[in-house]
Amino acid sequence: MSKRIKSKLIRKKLIFISLIISLSIMGIGYAAWNDGTKINVSMKTGFIKSVFLLDNTKDKFKDGELFYSLSQGGRVLDITGEVYPSFNKDITIKIIDEGTIPSGYSGLEEDAENEISELNEYSGKQRKNLNIHENYIEHFELKINPDSNYEEARQFNEAFSNISGEISNLEQAINELEAKIRLYDNKRNYRFEYVLNFEQEL
Repeated sequence: MSKRIKSKLIRKKLIFISLIISLSIMGIGYAAWNDGTKINVSMKTGFIKSVFLLDNTKDKFKDGELFYSLSQGGRVLDITGEVYPSFNKDITIKIIDEGTIPSGYSGLEEDAENEISELNEYSGKQRKNLNIHENYIEHFELKINPDSNYEEARQFNEAFSNISGEISNLEQAINELEAKIRLYDNKRNYRFEYVLNFEQEL
């Protein structure tokens, strides 16, 4: 084989080798340009769920009886019952957090028709003395007292206080006793409503 033919074959081989090397370099460069990092995101939003905690469903007192029930997943506490006008009791209201976001008490809305009750928040010192569990959001005290706005009872009490210790008229004393008895015979319906607001708390 002549030197001329050998020289052509060598050049062809060099061209093929060069071409293969060039294509390989291009492939590496392409891969490099398309290499990157990924961020996979998966999340859920949390929720606030403050609910009432009931220790019992009924309280029986000397001058009345109250029944407790929960509705709307524990977010509404219904209190029903019958009591005498002299009823004056404090009912403990407990609220716990079953949500995934820490929440705290933010305020109270009171029904304008409320005549016989008052809702008070326990102070920090009171909560500590009661050994309140850590998942309790708040503790409240609901004071129910129909006599506080019972017009007839108030009139009777005023009349009775004006009587001196020297009552000589037995008929007047009997009339006053009958008036007091009528207070217990007179049935009145009361309603009251409180809305307790809670919000996210960090």
